Amino acid sequence: MNSYFNARRVSFEDNFYQSFKIPQYILQEISCVKDIKILDIGFGPAHFLKAFKNLGYQNVFGVDIDENAVKNAIAKGFDIKLIKDLKQYLQNDKNEKFDFIIMSHLIEHLKKEEIIPILKLIYENKLNDNGKFFIATPNAQSLTGSYWHYEDWTHETIFTSGSLYYVLYMAGFRNIKFLDIYDFLNLNKFLKPVRFLFFKAYEFYLKIRNKIFANIYHKPSPVILTWEIKCIAKK
Repeated sequence: MNSYFNARRVSFEDNFYQSFKIPQYILQEISCVKDIKILDIGFGPAHFLKAFKNLGYQNVFGVDIDENAVKNAIAKGFDIKLIKDLKQYLQNDKNEKFDFIIMSHLIEHLKKEEIIPILKLIYENKLNDNGKFFIATPNAQSLTGSYWHYEDWTHETIFTSGSLYYVLYMAGFRNIKFLDIYDFLNLNKFLKPVRFLFFKAYEFYLKIRNKIFANIYHKPSPVILTWEIKCIAKK
């Protein structure tokens, strides 16, 4: 079987995945109680699974359709499941719900007509009443938005903050919050204000450009310019 990760030349042993730590903007959103139940949908290199385990979270589970990803995770001792179809898994497996669910860089691979039904199944069948759903995806509004749409052959669509909000809302989520919109995660306290100023200057430039050339953005949607959109959604 040809593996997605082999075709994308992604190594599970890459230093990024081996040294990955749960971002602070996620840790601020989840309980520090270590027995909460966590599900990673499409866990890939298993970096989230490993990082949560390293923090002491014990009830960490993952599902993926890629056999190589599953073999890698099993070899490392993670509690995971190989699935053939995500929608079928969400429809049929209703017995276990989770406090925190991750879908990192998966939604852009789904067919457009499947996205809202799949998110609705996550909302209804897999998320506890007080649970939270974390989602990350490439950003169509970023400077590299078009690149990320076409760089990965398996990408079906790409989102802005407004379209991501839309599909989450239509799936039933009501409390939707965008995270780390200036990508401060790996910056020290001296570089954060520098990046912030550059972002604000670029936002101002975009406003002037759009005014001159009679272009607009959808006003209710946050202007997010980083390569990645990240958000937390709740019931």
